[in-house]
Amino acid sequence: MNKAFVVSFFGYPASAAKALGAARSTIHAWPEKLPDSAIGRIARLRPDVLRAWWDQEAKPPRGRSR
Repeated sequence: MNKAFVVSFFGYPASAAKALGAARSTIHAWPEKLPDSAIGRIARLRPDVLRAWWDQEAKPPRGRSR
């Protein structure tokens, strides 16, 4: 999971921080590829984000078949 996906899911870094009970500075400090600890927190607090990410990742790229 990457930071851009999480921020785009919530709309803004501040919205993501509020939904996850974190400071805005925490969201800004995340590396682009989220560490397992951040993914675990997201999965625990907002499983809908994890499901949306999983649905996106499970789709095959356009123009290619499985």
